[in-house]
Amino acid sequence: MRIFFISLIVGLFSAVTIAQDNINNYKYIIVPEQYSFTDEKDKYQLNSLTHFLFNKYGYQAVKGKINYPGDLIQNPCKGLTVDLIKNSTLFRTKLAIALKDCRDRIVYTSAEGQSKSKDYKKAYHEALREAFEDIRTINYNYVGDKEEVVKPQNKDVVVQEQLNTTLPKKKEVVKTQELNFTMGEQKIKFVAQSYGYEIFMVKEGKEVSLGKAIKSEELAGYRIEAKELSGLGHFDAYNNFILERINPLSNKKIKDTLIRE
Repeated sequence: MRIFFISLIVGLFSAVTIAQDNINNYKYIIVPEQYSFTDEKDKYQLNSLTHFLFNKYGYQAVKGKINYPGDLIQNPCKGLTVDLIKNSTLFRTKLAIALKDCRDRIVYTSAEGQSKSKDYKKAYHEALREAFEDIRTINYNYVGDKEEVVKPQNKDVVVQEQLNTTLPKKKEVVKTQELNFTMGEQKIKFVAQSYGYEIFMVKEGKEVSLGKAIKSEELAGYRIEAKELSGLGHFDAYNNFILERINPLSNKKIKDTLIRE
């Protein structure tokens, strides 16, 4: 029995190591706008949640070809495309995450996530988050072409240099007085102001001001001044808000998706 458990642990460790080595060869995770088993784009906000979770766990995820970086446009083989494998039964919703290379070959498949919820959106979200537990355990670190990064001592200079990119021009969202979002488990509210939006965190029915989203024609988006959320942002085609900022713990550029409710 002891030998069995040792073999099992070694096997699991080897599987994670192989997956890590394979995924580390790719710079981007490409999230499609629609999965094959759904009948419309971003049904149940599954695609937006997939995009959010990959970025949350340290990957560089892009959603939709309009958002492709220049090097990915020139070489699509730098990315792995996400596919969700649905294997649901009458009483359970089951999803697994598959990553395919540019030749449509599967490089990685996660364990199935499951949910017993009868509410479709809740069930898909629960199953997807459970499947992401496998993704979370992979210590992803891109090993392709590395760019030299100079780290100035002044934190404000670090933020300015790492976010020194021009955001793609997008069709502006119709301005409404209040916009409600979720970012992970957090509720966020944007309230329209003359300069753009004031940003609030909503918790237990109370709203706490986090800072400002200041409209910038020069950046074709918004400059976010909100402590740890400070960075640059813009609305995507689905009126989700894409936030690019510096992770205060890792000092690396990350991308968050505030999912529109």
